[in-house]
Amino acid sequence: MARFGVSVADVLSLISDSIGGVDAGEVIDGNRRYDIYVRMDRRFRDSPEAISRLILPSESGAWVRLGDVAKIEMAQGALQVRRDQLQRRAVVQFNVADRDLGRVVADVQTRLNSEIGLPAGYALEIDGLYLVKQQAERYLSWVVPLTLIACAFVLSIGFSAWNRVLLILLTVPFSLSGGVLALLATGLNLSLPGLLGFVIVFGIGLLNATIMVNAMDHAKSPSQQRKTPEEIIAVAVQRLRPILMTALTTVLGLLPLLLATGTGAEMQRPLAVVVVGGILASTLLTLFAIPVFYLRWIVKVDDNRS
Repeated sequence: MARFGVSVADVLSLISDSIGGVDAGEVIDGNRRYDIYVRMDRRFRDSPEAISRLILPSESGAWVRLGDVAKIEMAQGALQVRRDQLQRRAVVQFNVADRDLGRVVADVQTRLNSEIGLPAGYALEIDGLYLVKQQAERYLSWVVPLTLIACAFVLSIGFSAWNRVLLILLTVPFSLSGGVLALLATGLNLSLPGLLGFVIVFGIGLLNATIMVNAMDHAKSPSQQRKTPEEIIAVAVQRLRPILMTALTTVLGLLPLLLATGTGAEMQRPLAVVVVGGILASTLLTLFAIPVFYLRWIVKVDDNRS
């Protein structure tokens, strides 16, 4: 370019003004403003050959074709150069379907490390929903156990007996197994909404179990002696309606999410499936298993103490 008396700035200015356009003002239409850009007609910029025929003046006053000082060709390049902490950053985005997000990311990392290998000066960071899920898992890993410990402490104050507290807390593994089985049955993967669904199920299961155990404790025996199986069954029958109402209203309320197929269904369905499966399992435990455990464990222990 020095031989023709043309600078790099002149070439870049010609390309920017001819192809990109020049701001020539704006048009005001009421409250709307429209920018005006002026650039060459499409036939002068629609191919490398047409662009190479563009002319620009040299320092000597002669006209020089752009093709004489630059090589014009079609090539692939970055649409936009992004920077983060003074370094260039390229973003590769993808969606996950029919697989767990954690396993997909693990496979991606394994293949990148084994097949590609990053050269010096390059670094790989995984962001997006995977990072959000990891942060939520770390948060729930200490919040959920701490919450269960707090619930156990409050229940121990209310019942003054740890055997009753342990019986109530038995709904937690049942709810967990119900939610996991529901995910396996529907073929869904565990996601962040699914983790939140387990938290909801734990609360509902503990509530129903507390109602049942408290009702059995306050059941009065006519003989004022050991509670009989018939009395325990009678209490369970009395509490059948409120416990079933709690479960049914929750399931019916989640039915739209459970049957969702449109946009966002992949986020809504795991939550609904986990809650429905966990509630069904905890309800069966509350209605059938807790009376049996109460009779064989708590009543027997109370008789031995007396």
